[in-house]
Amino acid sequence: TVIDTLNQPRTFTATTEDSLGQPTTGTTVTWSSLNTAVATINSTTGSVTHVDTGRVFIVATTCAGPADTTE
Repeated sequence: TVIDTLNQPRTFTATTEDSLGQPTTGTTVTWSSLNTAVATINSTTGSVTHVDTGRVFIVATTCAGPADTTE
C-alpha cells in the first residue's frame, strides 16, 4: 500500500484464518510500525499516519504471532 500524503490517516484491516484456511472471529490483532519516523500506527485500530518520506513495514500480530507485512 502506498500512502502518499503526509499526515493523512489510512486504516489497515486484517483477516485471520485457522490452520485450515477458514476465517476466524474474535481474534485480537495488534498493529505496529517498524519505522515510526516514517509512519505511526494505532496499535488497536490500525489507523496509520504517514509522517515523513521513506519506507516502512506495518506488522499485524495475533496471539499466534506476526502475519505478513505490507510495505
